[in-house]
Amino acid sequence: MGNTAVPFFILCIMGVFGCSRQSLDVQSEYITYEDLASYHVETPDPRKECPDTGQRLFVRWSLPRHCLIPGKSTLTLVIRYGDGEERHMTINLKHSRGLLTYRLLNDEYFCKGGILTYKAYITIEDCIVDEWIHQIWTDKINFG
Repeated sequence: MGNTAVPFFILCIMGVFGCSRQSLDVQSEYITYEDLASYHVETPDPRKECPDTGQRLFVRWSLPRHCLIPGKSTLTLVIRYGDGEERHMTINLKHSRGLLTYRLLNDEYFCKGGILTYKAYITIEDCIVDEWIHQIWTDKINFG
């Protein structure tokens, strides 16, 4: 290993063992007319006539403060839709704790066939320190 590889290797080892204690959680839920408060209290609401329909993902992270390296800590969310399309979203983490909400609603929800599966992972200095994988996630095999 070269001189620059040693500190990088040590940081990766520290990241894997020192910063990964269930720091990432992803929950999914369907969105229907029953999510409207007016549905439960039986009050008039024009949104009941054409309510949002779809799914949303809640991605929560909580890292020890000493593990966050601004500019080098990212959260990646990979979503696979029912039509087979995949979307990759990566955000730079500026805070050690946070919540990201992703919504797939209405026409887009129906056109894409909903959210089939997903995975999320946190990287620090290009090392994965935590990941959340949906029960039916599997990596795609591309035939070229």
